[in-house]
Amino acid sequence: MTLANCTDGALDREVRDLLGTLAWALPADVVREVVAAVTRDLEGQVPEEAFPEFLHRSAVQRLLDQALVTGESALVADPAGSPSRVAE
Repeated sequence: MTLANCTDGALDREVRDLLGTLAWALPADVVREVVAAVTRDLEGQVPEEAFPEFLHRSAVQRLLDQALVTGESALVADPAGSPSRVAE
């Protein structure tokens, strides 16, 4: 099993994807910090082929948690593609 080492390109791509598919009340620099922290936590812990999925799911959860703690409102696209409010 090969363990993933995330590149800056993958990190940038995930930040772009999160900002593009989710309407966050959190600033882009906060999203980037969260994605970077998740990347550091997952590197060497997750098989390479599973890394993008783990990165995305973990980043979304941390961003949701942060939005709840800070009282920010966040809209998340559900699997059907329609946004739903998750924190107010």
